[in-house]
Amino acid sequence: MNALNVLFSPDHTPKFIPLPKTNFHLTYQPVFASTFNQTRLFEDEKGAVHFFMGDGSNKKNSTIQDLEQKVFFPFIAQEIRRLRKQKTLAYSQFAVLVRDRYQALRLAEYFDSYQLPYLNQRGTSLAESPALNALIDLIKAVLHPQNIGTLRTLLGNSLIGWSHEKLHDSSNLESILSVIQSLKQVLIEQGFSIFYDRFLQSCWGKNKLSILEQLLAEEGGVDFYHDLQQIAEIVINHQYHEWNGPEGLIPFLDQFQKWDENEDPRVKRFQDPSKDGIKILTLHVSKGLEFDIVFALGLIQRNSFKDELIPIEKEGKFVLIPLEESSEQRLHYCEEIDAEKMRQLYVAMTRAKYQLYIPISLHIPSEQIKYGEASPLDLLLGRLGQTECSYETLYDRIRHFNGQSFIKFMEEIGSRNGMTYSIHREIFLEKNKNDSVPFIDLEPPKSISILTTPLLMSSFSSLNRISSFSLSQTPPHDFNNSIKTEHTLPASSETGILIHELLEKISFRDFKGVNLAVETLPLIRPWIQNEMYRPWENVLAALVYQVLNVDLGIYSSPFCLADIEPSKLVREMTFLFPYESDLAIEGLVEGQGLIKGFIDLIFVHKGKYYIVDWKSNWLGSSNECYDFFHLHQAMLDHNYFVQAKIYTEALKRYLKLVETRSFEECFGGFFYLFLRGIQSNKQSGIYFCDAQDLIKIFSPKNYE
Repeated sequence: MNALNVLFSPDHTPKFIPLPKTNFHLTYQPVFASTFNQTRLFEDEKGAVHFFMGDGSNKKNSTIQDLEQKVFFPFIAQEIRRLRKQKTLAYSQFAVLVRDRYQALRLAEYFDSYQLPYLNQRGTSLAESPALNALIDLIKAVLHPQNIGTLRTLLGNSLIGWSHEKLHDSSNLESILSVIQSLKQVLIEQGFSIFYDRFLQSCWGKNKLSILEQLLAEEGGVDFYHDLQQIAEIVINHQYHEWNGPEGLIPFLDQFQKWDENEDPRVKRFQDPSKDGIKILTLHVSKGLEFDIVFALGLIQRNSFKDELIPIEKEGKFVLIPLEESSEQRLHYCEEIDAEKMRQLYVAMTRAKYQLYIPISLHIPSEQIKYGEASPLDLLLGRLGQTECSYETLYDRIRHFNGQSFIKFMEEIGSRNGMTYSIHREIFLEKNKNDSVPFIDLEPPKSISILTTPLLMSSFSSLNRISSFSLSQTPPHDFNNSIKTEHTLPASSETGILIHELLEKISFRDFKGVNLAVETLPLIRPWIQNEMYRPWENVLAALVYQVLNVDLGIYSSPFCLADIEPSKLVREMTFLFPYESDLAIEGLVEGQGLIKGFIDLIFVHKGKYYIVDWKSNWLGSSNECYDFFHLHQAMLDHNYFVQAKIYTEALKRYLKLVETRSFEECFGGFFYLFLRGIQSNKQSGIYFCDAQDLIKIFSPKNYE
């Protein structure tokens, strides 16, 4: 307290807390210890307030971050080690105050390299945790076990941890399918909470360890499990308030990234308060807290101006005006910003009970620093041990600071009042024996040459021979069109991707029983990120509402996509199969290799499998352009019958693995849904082929 009283005294730091609006300042009032307080004797070779100075003169154009790595971080780690050894202090008695989460992450990475335990009070985000991606992989694999790629991704991630060899042993995959199917049934019938518990208790290997036991036995597994547990609690809470079925889990977890960008507290990692670790927290968060030993690292960080508009008070109200470099309003605004920095400095420097460490940067480029860009410590050093001055003179001192005024103050005043300082160009911190990571000498693998005929991997898009065709009207491209309908919605690949994403992410069942398309806006808004499409959200909502609620016309009683149970459909199903000579798909350029692709939707209804492909094609400016004649012509023009044959072949090969019935018996047909033309109670926009139609279409005679 005595050291800070001297440091903040008006005799040594004039105008310590300025108040620019009133052209006044707060006079510092000395603080004294309570007579009832039992003072703990804390003696050390360094003063109660110690300034550690980083000298950047050995490198041209040194930056604050250069000094962080060469001086400030090593000094902090070195002092923590020394004080722990000499004073037997716990890690939890130390706190490092940082400016922001980026500086916190840099310091945490440094502590990790020297195995110094810490608690990041600012909180890193669950969006960055590998546990989030691992949980997403798990849900994808459980919902779509037929996708071998998704299943292998799960088995190889941090949750299961299978080796490369084990992943490629097909007998291992077969043994896991029963576990996956069991978990899928629990997820659909009993919800996420029971599913999550069953998963943690399940065994996926021959060692008979449960997933939970396996996680806790691994290095870093406890932290991973804590993250997983916190994410699961968020999902369980979501389940009780807004459950969209299992298919809604992936879109919900995808929102973690958006929450992180908006600094939503839901995705901030909880810290284990029982852990003995160095506390890393921001200057702002430290307000009201106290720690035995404090390193006020964040006080040296400068800021650059990014604001294009600044608030000024005019006639009792705040208004925003453009930022002009030389304006009087900008100067007043910068004074206010710097006054707030001095208040932050006071908060940071009064958090320590026994010892305070303050960094100072020397010989870093400062000549070009602008008003409002100085660090809190720049502003203190520009005043310390010098006469009262104007704001302009203060910045002139900061630009030309070389440490001489500070050293003079320390030798004449500071050294007699509990303050010390040290100057460092670079600190080399030795690793403890248990800090070092075992070195593994990696040898390059032996080169292997495989003599084989290369196979082409192609999709429908790359193989397709599109016939020449032209539209009698010009497709719309005006995003600012005042008339907004499904026929004026701009036609582009971006529009098609957005519509496909909506139909891939949303829960179909949420649209069941909805009377008006406008009521579905809250369901689609989270997926419309591109600002150009915001004004078109009503059109997009109507388009999605119509396609999910229109009667598909394949049964005597009405049936629509919103009627399908989530467990009876698969979206974006991937496929890959060899193109064999006996396949004989007309219209393909290549006749050898592999064919890959994605089927938009497969669903099961009344024991039959159906394929759906979304088409956002613009065929004309009226509903009449989407009648059967025009749809059939579009199917021919774009070779969509060839696409239908490929997709049908992919489904046929898959069903051969899981169905006892013949393909002809269990295949219902193929829907091409031209989304712009679909209307309630009408069959426009819907092109349907059943199994017999496809056979007829692909007979050599009829295909021509």
